[in-house]
Amino acid sequence: MVLIFLVVMMLIGAVAIRNVTLDEKMSANSRNQQLAFQAAELGLRFCETGAQKNSIVPKTGVSAKTLASMITPAVAGANVWDTWPASATTTVTLPVTALPTGAAQCIIEDVTATITLSVTQPKRDLSVKVYRITARGVDSSSSPVATVLLQSYFKF
Repeated sequence: MVLIFLVVMMLIGAVAIRNVTLDEKMSANSRNQQLAFQAAELGLRFCETGAQKNSIVPKTGVSAKTLASMITPAVAGANVWDTWPASATTTVTLPVTALPTGAAQCIIEDVTATITLSVTQPKRDLSVKVYRITARGVDSSSSPVATVLLQSYFKF
Protein backbone atom coordinates (compact mmCIF):
# COMPACT_ATOMS: atom_id res chain seq x y z
CA MET A 1 0.00 0.00 0.00
CA VAL A 2 2.78 2.40 0.90
CA LEU A 3 4.59 1.50 -2.34
CA ILE A 4 1.52 2.36 -4.43
CA PHE A 5 1.15 5.65 -2.56
CA LEU A 6 4.82 6.44 -3.25
CA VAL A 7 4.44 5.73 -6.99
CA VAL A 8 1.34 7.96 -7.18
CA MET A 9 3.19 10.78 -5.40
CA MET A 10 6.15 10.44 -7.82
CA LEU A 11 3.81 10.68 -10.81
CA ILE A 12 2.12 13.77 -9.39
CA GLY A 13 5.54 15.34 -8.77
CA ALA A 14 6.74 14.56 -12.30
CA VAL A 15 3.60 16.09 -13.84
CA ALA A 16 3.96 19.21 -11.67
CA ILE A 17 7.60 19.69 -12.72
CA ARG A 18 6.66 19.23 -16.37
CA ASN A 19 3.92 21.87 -16.08
CA VAL A 20 6.26 24.35 -14.41
CA THR A 21 8.84 23.87 -17.16
CA LEU A 22 6.20 24.41 -19.84
CA ASP A 23 4.98 27.58 -18.11
CA GLU A 24 8.51 28.97 -18.00
CA LYS A 25 9.02 28.29 -21.73
CA MET A 26 5.74 30.02 -22.55
CA SER A 27 6.58 33.08 -20.47
CA ALA A 28 10.06 33.29 -22.04
CA ASN A 29 8.52 33.15 -25.53
CA SER A 30 6.05 35.87 -24.58
CA ARG A 31 8.88 38.03 -23.24
CA ASN A 32 10.94 37.54 -26.41
CA GLN A 33 7.94 38.46 -28.56
CA GLN A 34 7.36 41.64 -26.55
CA LEU A 35 11.03 42.65 -26.79
CA ALA A 36 11.02 42.11 -30.56
CA PHE A 37 7.81 44.13 -30.90
CA GLN A 38 9.24 47.00 -28.86
CA ALA A 39 12.43 46.98 -30.95
CA ALA A 40 10.42 47.02 -34.21
CA GLU A 41 8.24 49.84 -32.92
CA LEU A 42 11.29 51.87 -31.95
CA GLY A 43 12.80 51.25 -35.40
CA LEU A 44 9.57 52.31 -37.10
CA ARG A 45 9.37 55.56 -35.12
CA PHE A 46 13.06 56.25 -35.79
CA CYS A 47 12.59 55.97 -39.57
CA GLU A 48 9.31 57.89 -39.55
CA THR A 49 10.95 60.77 -37.70
CA GLY A 50 13.94 60.69 -40.05
CA ALA A 51 11.67 60.68 -43.11
CA GLN A 52 9.71 63.67 -41.80
CA LYS A 53 12.91 65.61 -41.12
CA ASN A 54 14.49 64.43 -44.42
CA SER A 55 17.55 63.41 -42.41
CA ILE A 56 18.17 59.73 -41.62
CA VAL A 57 21.25 58.33 -39.89
CA PRO A 58 21.63 54.86 -41.44
CA LYS A 59 24.23 53.42 -39.04
CA THR A 60 26.32 54.47 -36.08
CA GLY A 61 29.26 56.61 -37.20
CA VAL A 62 27.71 57.49 -40.59
CA SER A 63 26.49 61.00 -41.34
CA ALA A 64 22.81 61.67 -41.94
CA LYS A 65 21.40 61.10 -45.43
CA THR A 66 18.38 62.53 -47.23
CA LEU A 67 15.18 60.58 -47.67
CA ALA A 68 15.69 60.30 -51.43
CA SER A 69 19.05 58.56 -50.95
CA MET A 70 17.60 56.05 -48.47
CA ILE A 71 14.84 54.59 -50.68
CA THR A 72 15.16 50.79 -50.90
CA PRO A 73 14.79 49.58 -54.49
CA ALA A 74 11.89 47.27 -55.34
CA VAL A 75 12.40 43.53 -55.72
CA ALA A 76 10.87 42.02 -58.85
CA GLY A 77 7.97 39.69 -58.05
CA ALA A 78 8.37 39.87 -54.26
CA ASN A 79 8.05 42.13 -51.28
CA VAL A 80 11.28 43.75 -50.12
CA TRP A 81 10.69 42.68 -46.54
CA ASP A 82 10.31 38.98 -47.51
CA THR A 83 14.03 38.86 -48.27
CA TRP A 84 15.19 41.35 -45.66
CA PRO A 85 18.07 43.49 -47.07
CA ALA A 86 20.04 43.53 -43.78
CA SER A 87 23.35 44.65 -45.30
CA ALA A 88 21.99 47.01 -47.98
CA THR A 89 23.19 50.61 -47.88
CA THR A 90 19.57 51.78 -47.68
CA THR A 91 18.80 49.71 -44.56
CA VAL A 92 18.81 51.75 -41.36
CA THR A 93 20.30 49.96 -38.34
CA LEU A 94 19.55 51.55 -34.99
CA PRO A 95 22.44 51.89 -32.54
CA VAL A 96 22.46 49.14 -29.91
CA THR A 97 22.83 51.70 -27.09
CA ALA A 98 19.39 53.09 -27.98
CA LEU A 99 17.82 49.65 -27.70
CA PRO A 100 17.47 48.01 -24.31
CA THR A 101 14.98 45.64 -25.92
CA GLY A 102 16.61 44.08 -28.98
CA ALA A 103 17.97 44.84 -32.44
CA ALA A 104 16.03 46.95 -34.94
CA GLN A 105 16.36 47.87 -38.60
CA CYS A 106 14.07 49.68 -41.01
CA ILE A 107 13.71 50.27 -44.73
CA ILE A 108 11.81 52.90 -46.71
CA GLU A 109 10.12 52.22 -50.05
CA ASP A 110 8.58 54.66 -52.50
CA VAL A 111 5.16 53.17 -53.27
CA THR A 112 3.63 56.20 -54.97
CA ALA A 113 3.11 54.36 -58.27
CA THR A 114 1.60 51.24 -56.68
CA ILE A 115 -0.97 52.82 -54.37
CA THR A 116 -4.52 52.52 -55.71
CA LEU A 117 -6.97 55.41 -55.80
CA SER A 118 -9.68 55.62 -53.18
CA VAL A 119 -13.33 55.80 -54.15
CA THR A 120 -13.45 59.57 -53.59
CA GLN A 121 -10.33 60.36 -55.67
CA PRO A 122 -11.18 61.19 -59.29
CA LYS A 123 -7.51 61.16 -60.36
CA ARG A 124 -4.05 60.62 -58.94
CA ASP A 125 -2.26 63.63 -57.47
CA LEU A 126 1.27 63.21 -58.83
CA SER A 127 2.69 65.82 -56.47
CA VAL A 128 1.99 63.61 -53.42
CA LYS A 129 4.63 61.00 -52.58
CA VAL A 130 3.72 57.87 -50.63
CA TYR A 131 6.33 55.89 -48.69
CA ARG A 132 6.04 52.56 -46.94
CA ILE A 133 8.28 52.20 -43.89
CA THR A 134 8.95 48.66 -42.69
CA ALA A 135 10.73 47.98 -39.41
CA ARG A 136 12.14 44.66 -38.28
CA GLY A 137 12.81 43.93 -34.62
CA VAL A 138 14.38 40.90 -32.99
CA ASP A 139 14.53 40.02 -29.31
CA SER A 140 17.63 40.58 -27.21
CA SER A 141 18.33 36.95 -26.28
CA SER A 142 21.72 35.43 -27.12
CA SER A 143 20.17 33.52 -30.01
CA PRO A 144 17.15 35.59 -31.17
CA VAL A 145 14.01 33.54 -31.67
CA ALA A 146 11.34 36.22 -32.10
CA THR A 147 11.12 38.52 -35.12
CA VAL A 148 8.46 41.21 -35.63
CA LEU A 149 7.77 43.29 -38.76
CA LEU A 150 5.77 46.54 -38.52
CA GLN A 151 4.76 48.84 -41.37
CA SER A 152 3.40 52.33 -41.75
CA TYR A 153 2.62 54.56 -44.74
CA PHE A 154 3.69 58.17 -45.08
CA LYS A 155 2.09 60.57 -47.50
CA PHE A 156 3.54 64.02 -48.16
